[in-house]
Amino acid sequence: MTDFEKVMDFKNMYRAFRKARCGKGHKKSAARFDATALDGVHALIEQLRNKTYQVSGYSEFKVYEPKERVIQTAAYKDKVVQHSLCDNVLLPRLERVFLDTNCAGQKGKGTLYGLEKLNQQLQAFYKRHGREGFILKCDIRKFFYSISHSQLKDIVHYHFGYDPDICWLCDQFIDSTQGKGVPLGNQISQIFGLMYLDSMVKMIC
Repeated sequence: MTDFEKVMDFKNMYRAFRKARCGKGHKKSAARFDATALDGVHALIEQLRNKTYQVSGYSEFKVYEPKERVIQTAAYKDKVVQHSLCDNVLLPRLERVFLDTNCAGQKGKGTLYGLEKLNQQLQAFYKRHGREGFILKCDIRKFFYSISHSQLKDIVHYHFGYDPDICWLCDQFIDSTQGKGVPLGNQISQIFGLMYLDSMVKMIC
């Protein structure tokens, strides 16, 4: 089974549908999809197989904590496809690529895992260097809004070029907005962000 076939696999797609459904039962789009769930899942599979799948438009709203940000939420059907793509292909492969101490957006790498890794690193550093060291804390201003689509595609194709269909599907999400940037509300955007920064993180570490 190719990676693209894993995305289209009915069991994986239905599992993705149930995952996208969690906490969304009150939404009209979720309710409409839920009413004909099996037909909806089959329709998405056929669209992917025939390359007729297109990412729908986004709903936008602002959040103000800890700072003002524009959140773009995907249509329910697109969340289903994202879950299947991310959970069955992108994350399983990229977990082997990312540093073990990279805890962002990865299953099994929550706060406690991150704290334990930090503790191990601090103790190892102290045994070797004592207190003669520092911690680098940094932030990239408007990171998700400034991601270059062409550069991101190059990175995606570098990691997944063995399966052109996966690259095609990732490109659909990358090009689902105009200009630079990827939507903050997308699950796949979190993974794209990790891929975009991976080389820089490895150089720093």
